[in-house]
Amino acid sequence: PSLNLRFELDDDLFLRVASNKTLTRPTFNSLAPAFNINANSSTNLNGDNYAVSLGAGNPALKPYEATSYDLGLEWYFAESSALYASIFHKDIENYIANSTSNVVTELAGEPIRAIGVELDGSQGPIAIDQVSQPDNQGEAQITGLELGYQQAFDSGFGYIANLTLVENSAEYEATGENIDFPGVSSVSYNLTGYYENGPLQARVAYNYRSEYLVEPSAIGFGGQLFNDEYAQLDASVSYDILENATIFLNAVNLTDEDQDVYSELPNIGKRYYSTSHVGPRVSFGIRGSF
Repeated sequence: PSLNLRFELDDDLFLRVASNKTLTRPTFNSLAPAFNINANSSTNLNGDNYAVSLGAGNPALKPYEATSYDLGLEWYFAESSALYASIFHKDIENYIANSTSNVVTELAGEPIRAIGVELDGSQGPIAIDQVSQPDNQGEAQITGLELGYQQAFDSGFGYIANLTLVENSAEYEATGENIDFPGVSSVSYNLTGYYENGPLQARVAYNYRSEYLVEPSAIGFGGQLFNDEYAQLDASVSYDILENATIFLNAVNLTDEDQDVYSELPNIGKRYYSTSHVGPRVSFGIRGSF
């Protein structure tokens, strides 16, 4: 169910109130009744000369529910120009996050069996040191403030700026701790400059987001994984060569930024984990409508 109300306080001033309740089903990968074995884990909790970890799906996952509330004020002070502010709050139940268990002998009620081979050729059962799988956690709350400004000029130039500030907290039942809600940055903003006049359109955009939690329990070392703060510059330009045909040039990540992931280990602190490098991408094409 959802409710959306719009009140006209003045000719160019509006108040918006909204509330909705949503249900999100687990992904097929999370539900998959299968597992993969990592025989190169750094964790050997059983003292049997084998360091074995398991990554598994969870067919018993329940969908999680979210109830959202929004209150916003919008001022349209000129044509194609606006100033707005909104506050929002979201209550979440049974959100899904990976959890890691140590010294596990059963998975979904069935015994785990694996066979290891010693250097002398003898065989024997292997105990699984760790199992990581998605599971329903407790409640979570996300509260934030969004500010935005858009200004258009008669010349065709204009700019858009918005800022979002978020506070969040989530009950991580796997350890009984409160953690950040996965995937949510505390600060994000976007700055865009554009030109739209006749057949020519051009846009430059700079996007930033602060660090955010990726995995609350990473298999192998028991720490949390965070994506470091990230920003990139994108640009695009297009020209209408005909009434129904446009040539365009798009460029992504012009500043050649890397995405860095670090781990937060108990009693140790922040450590480098990985870097993803994609680099700038440029595409050129012709778009038509018929």
